[in-house]
Amino acid sequence: PWVGRHRDSLNQLIYAYKAGMQCGDILYALMNAQLYCVQAYESGLELETLVKRISEFSKETMEHNQELSLMMLPILKQTVLNLMGQSKDPLHLSGEAMDEESVLKEAIDNNRKSIVSAIYHNRSWLAYFFGDYKLALKMIISVDLVLKDTIMPTFTMCNHLFLSALVSFALAHSTGDDCRWMQRA
Repeated sequence: PWVGRHRDSLNQLIYAYKAGMQCGDILYALMNAQLYCVQAYESGLELETLVKRISEFSKETMEHNQELSLMMLPILKQTVLNLMGQSKDPLHLSGEAMDEESVLKEAIDNNRKSIVSAIYHNRSWLAYFFGDYKLALKMIISVDLVLKDTIMPTFTMCNHLFLSALVSFALAHSTGDDCRWMQRA
């Protein structure tokens, strides 16, 4: 059945990563490593442990020149570092792992919607966590605009919609304008 805890998938992803490496299917292996990192983050793995795992997989991704994972993992790593208080501004993805402005510019210039949406999505969560609900809404709308012609993976879409509802409820509470925000939620 499809009922289980999100964290339960982590062992399967590590198994798939190892199997891919053993069989020489590097792309498959490192995509599973990337999925492991994302799902470990989403399921609440301790942040210091997660930063170490992301760093390990990033090094391997670089060694094997896997471009998409090489661009996605720093976004997640910087998000985690921001949550750990290891950035100048927790609402921007700039610091040890990446420079948001340059990564975003390159992604937009090369029409890499998955990178652009990952930056906006992670920033929307950071804005929500740190109480900047207007910025969170701006980032959510930006994700919607970037992905209007594409399909997100199911869990990512659920995560995005859940955050959109949380932000709408927070804005309804803070502005007293329940009708406007409840309709969006």
